[in-house]
Amino acid sequence: MAGALLCALLLLQLLGRGEGKNEELRLYHYLFDTYDPGRRPVQEPEDTVTISLKVTLTNLISLNEKEETLTTSVWIGIDWQDYRLNYSKGDFGGVETLRVPSELVWLPEIVLENNIDGQFGVAYEANVLVSEGGYGSWLPPAIYRSTCAVEVTYFPFDWQNCSLVFRSQTYNAEEVEFVFAVDDEGKTISKIDIDTEAYTGSPALPPAGGQKCTVSINVLLAQTVFLFLIAQKTPETSLSVPLLGRYLIFVMVGAPPEIPRAASPPRRASSLGLLLRAEELILKKPRSELVFEQQRHRHGTWTATLCQNLGAAAPEIRCCVDAVNFVASSTRDQEATGEEVSDWVRMGKALDSICFWAALVLFLVGPSLIFLGAYFNRVPQLPYPPCM
Repeated sequence: MAGALLCALLLLQLLGRGEGKNEELRLYHYLFDTYDPGRRPVQEPEDTVTISLKVTLTNLISLNEKEETLTTSVWIGIDWQDYRLNYSKGDFGGVETLRVPSELVWLPEIVLENNIDGQFGVAYEANVLVSEGGYGSWLPPAIYRSTCAVEVTYFPFDWQNCSLVFRSQTYNAEEVEFVFAVDDEGKTISKIDIDTEAYTGSPALPPAGGQKCTVSINVLLAQTVFLFLIAQKTPETSLSVPLLGRYLIFVMVGAPPEIPRAASPPRRASSLGLLLRAEELILKKPRSELVFEQQRHRHGTWTATLCQNLGAAAPEIRCCVDAVNFVASSTRDQEATGEEVSDWVRMGKALDSICFWAALVLFLVGPSLIFLGAYFNRVPQLPYPPCM
């Protein structure tokens, strides 16, 4: 008798538990036996369904500036109200949330309009959460590759404004209205601070020693390599030139190649207008050399008397005089060659001084004007216009 009573109590307990477990099943049949997921949840055709949309960025995978593509990993939160899913939890054993497959519930069919790989949908079809009052909530994950118009004018000090454009695939704005979900503070955009030191810090290496020509060649080669790297990083269809590219081109143009010429130095005018009085300013000789040069061309009475006496001298003396004249002529030619080299050296020193100060001013003013544009290119407080 006692055993039979115990078995009856256990049976009643098991039946009670089974009845509690079937509350979700009973609610499921109550909601979806006559439910049509193809119809909009409106009572009148002119009514509009309000969709609350929230996109949570979980990972910024990459921004390919050359291909102008943005790869992101996001969670899409979609909330709406469907009057056909309305129920009271008191009638179904206190069930607050019912989880059903997404293909059984009406969805606004939100897709990414500016995708680049043809993947319009989400990565995983998560279940839809149906709660009391007919509220539906869907939170699927997605990995999107979207287009992003990259502005490289201020590269590498640039900031980009990349947008993810969502729309309903089958419904227009009169049938479905999207509103941004707000947080507890009533804001629609949450900002994430990023440590910029990890992207801007770089080691500084001292330049290698060497001659001026070797250093110039190394610098020119480095500038060429940098321009090549910039060309690889920037998009081919860009309508602007990066600041760093402008600076490197400016430096390369500011250092023109030297073309050697085997000619005498100019004595008066220069094509650049820098040597208008070369003989008086740049090629001015020391006073001692000018004195000896004037003495060389001076013909006095003693020289005329000597020439008359040599005319009546013996042939042997004339041969000696001719030899001395030949030696003197050769010496004058050598002195003229050395004088020409000395003139070029003095002109080189003068031009080096002029070009140094000109290049100093040029390379101080030019890069300053170029990079001042990056200084004034500040990220606005609100990159996106507020949504009303």
